[in-house]
Amino acid sequence: MGFTGIDYSHLKTSLHFQRQRNKDRVLKLRRFTDQGNWQNPGNTPSDIGPDGLIAGNLPYIDQMPPEQAKAIAAIRDKIGQSRLGNQLLIIADQGQVQMGFELGGEGSGYEAAYYPTIRDVMINGDGSLLEAKSSRDFVARAALYTAHELGHVVQDYAIGESGILDQLDVTTNVRDRLLAVRHMEAAAVACSIQVAWDVKEAGDDSLWKIALHTPGERSAALAFGRLAVNDPEAAKDGRARRLAHDDWFHDVARMNDYDEGTLDQFQAGLKVLAAQQQAGFPDPQAAETAKHAGKMMIGTSAFLDYTAMPDGVEHMRVGGDANFRDSQYRPLPNKRLAEKMIRLEAIAEKLRDNVPVHEADFAQVAGVDAKYDDTEYAKPKPRDSDNGHPIAVSTLSSWRHNRASHAPTPTPTPGGR
Repeated sequence: MGFTGIDYSHLKTSLHFQRQRNKDRVLKLRRFTDQGNWQNPGNTPSDIGPDGLIAGNLPYIDQMPPEQAKAIAAIRDKIGQSRLGNQLLIIADQGQVQMGFELGGEGSGYEAAYYPTIRDVMINGDGSLLEAKSSRDFVARAALYTAHELGHVVQDYAIGESGILDQLDVTTNVRDRLLAVRHMEAAAVACSIQVAWDVKEAGDDSLWKIALHTPGERSAALAFGRLAVNDPEAAKDGRARRLAHDDWFHDVARMNDYDEGTLDQFQAGLKVLAAQQQAGFPDPQAAETAKHAGKMMIGTSAFLDYTAMPDGVEHMRVGGDANFRDSQYRPLPNKRLAEKMIRLEAIAEKLRDNVPVHEADFAQVAGVDAKYDDTEYAKPKPRDSDNGHPIAVSTLSSWRHNRASHAPTPTPTPGGR
């Protein structure tokens, strides 16, 4: 039996009582110290069946109220109707990724998020998803947003497995860091569009209709759909997915939002190194990190890791070798962000050369924001992204949002994720 209207009502009741108990989540917090070991982190192997998925009940289901567990099962079933979606679930299960509900609080706005450190994909019970008019609409919306987050799960898996776990840290060239975040988000959107199309082709158009009416997905879905309708093979060989990926870069305002978060995180890393420098580098690892601040470039193989999906279709290779640095992908941020980026690059250079960095250097960065107040380039207040993720406060896009507040305090590493 599917997820019915009564089930949907029971889910909302369950989240209501959870809210009354001031409990933001029911799943236990975890920390994986061996992030590079995807299938057996912490020496706790999963019971993986012959199909690659968790055998029997998901190990975390017993922690959840049955109403929430039934909703998660329905969402997984919907995603699993897609070949790509099924592969996403396999990667998630093998990495012991949990899926559940959290209460982000009134006004939190986002619909779903992935927290890499604790490997949780969480649906926000305080978001607008629970305002869906029907159980079918709720499952479709939740499945579309969850497919997006599972796209980030696969990126987390690929980064760890390829040995570049800390690729996007303070040592990364900030312009490459901006480019990587853009491609990661574009790939996650393309992933959710592919899943929605696959499910439609399997006879259920609920996800596709949601994609066509969701601001962040609509344009990408139209680009994908136009080609796929005229050339069905394009939906299978990566050409339609590539169009959806490239479409992400047409929304300059959205791209600036992600660039904002990336620059904020780069600045935070530089401040940590500057404090270490002023103290004489009591942490020798920080001294070594400072020598490479903002220096390391990202190679093509790493970009492929950020964008590849587990169905074997490398959409960025369509038409030949991928060119992740094509001009369409790397327009400069707006005037304020471009000026801020240049000042941060100057601070990184000082750290590399062990030239003293002072508070005045960071005050100049803050002055850039003040300079553009009351202009079209003013720093925006945090707002929802196109499918409900808070993006103006993030480092590696919405999937990094607020992970520190959900995870146990990790052992600090210089410039770590």
